Amino acid sequence: MRFVLVHGAWCRAVHWGRVPALLRQAGHDVLAIDLPDSPAADITLDAYANAILDATIKGDLLVGHSMGGMAISAAAARDPERFPHMVYVAAFLPEDGQSLIDIKKSDSRSLIDSVQVEDAHSTRLIAAKAGGELMHDAPQDLVDWAAAQLRAQPNRPQTDPFSMHDPRFRLIPKTFVQCLNDRVITPAKQAAMSGAAPICTTIPIPTGHFPQLSHPQMLSDILLSIHTELH
Repeated sequence: MRFVLVHGAWCRAVHWGRVPALLRQAGHDVLAIDLPDSPAADITLDAYANAILDATIKGDLLVGHSMGGMAISAAAARDPERFPHMVYVAAFLPEDGQSLIDIKKSDSRSLIDSVQVEDAHSTRLIAAKAGGELMHDAPQDLVDWAAAQLRAQPNRPQTDPFSMHDPRFRLIPKTFVQCLNDRVITPAKQAAMSGAAPICTTIPIPTGHFPQLSHPQMLSDILLSIHTELH
């Protein structure tokens, strides 16, 4: 069973930090996907789903961080038999018809002051502001490095509604890693999303929004324990 790691908005595969290496050191195959980002006008939530489906095989373990939860949900809703388990790390877990923006509107946290318009089809995070919200509990040198790797984010994957193409998606067992010190998605919103899923185990951890940077060993150990339970 291979770990397939899917990053969040404005991010890249490198934003999984040391987690891929730690999983490989434990003897596992890992694929960290870079979601498509260009041309921004053509990038949709379906484009994310296609990228994941093109890169995965039956039996892969999907792990999504933040907006990556929308992406893995969109992929798994098209082919739920491909994925035996899904992990949401402080991630968006939508209901049918919900967009990321819909979910965020009902949350008390927002990154709006850290976002600037890149062009008509994308936005960019103001790195100096975003680091303090996204990665406030990570070492400063790592925050500086990660902020420098941020990229423009196409708009549509955040505004496109999630479509439950196959209702068996709801029956895929899921684990939600709830970050209790998150300044991007409140712990209460995370709990609400995980609680709405019919088969979902919640694992609370005392971290901010990016445990893969602030506590990579802790997150890796959780992923490894899930893998062990599935075998």
